[in-house]
Amino acid sequence: MASVNTFVPRDGGFAKLDVDAMSFNDMAEHLGYHPNQLRMYSNYDDPTFYWVAFKIFTKDIVHIATSHDLLTPTLVEQYVGDYKAKYDSGDIEDILEEGVANASLTSDYLSEVLRLGTIDPNGSVVSQFLGYELVFMDGKLIGYNASDGFNKWAKLIKESNPKLFSSYVVAIRKRGGSEELVREEINAQGAAFASIPQGLLNPHIDRYRSSDGTIDFVKLKATHYN
Repeated sequence: MASVNTFVPRDGGFAKLDVDAMSFNDMAEHLGYHPNQLRMYSNYDDPTFYWVAFKIFTKDIVHIATSHDLLTPTLVEQYVGDYKAKYDSGDIEDILEEGVANASLTSDYLSEVLRLGTIDPNGSVVSQFLGYELVFMDGKLIGYNASDGFNKWAKLIKESNPKLFSSYVVAIRKRGGSEELVREEINAQGAAFASIPQGLLNPHIDRYRSSDGTIDFVKLKATHYN
């Protein structure tokens, strides 16, 4: 196996650290981060790199593990060129949930990576980038709420299948549903969708499609998987 070298950004380039090879988590902690504060990126088409560690929600590089003895900005850019600091709602909630559980996400750190300015360490703030309200106590994240009222599964439907999401909204409003009812029903459909096998490839799904473009995942689950 090729040697593993670790580099960190320095003076517009990358400096090699005089350290033994470490795991992603161990290197994060060695550099003063909690692993949950970083995101690992790997492009398996290029085996000369093992990973690039970014600060969560950003394109800011913290460290790089590679077999190269010398690293240039051009080489790194070629490797991470397709990387986007984009997270779906499942990714976001997983990070926030873990951050609450292990107290790894501080108001200072989230203020930095989300560019939120000064945050009350015993208050809350809404991140438009995430679409969540973040709640803090003693400078640590203790909770979060979707700012639009939709759970992560409803958000995933909206992100991955906006036509289906819009069909729910239109159908519920046509029945006279309020905005609160729109959120409640789509949240229920999203939660049911998350718990059925094979998702949109479920063998029963066609029986629960309606002419208005919606799919009744709640009824499908209740009928076949309860």
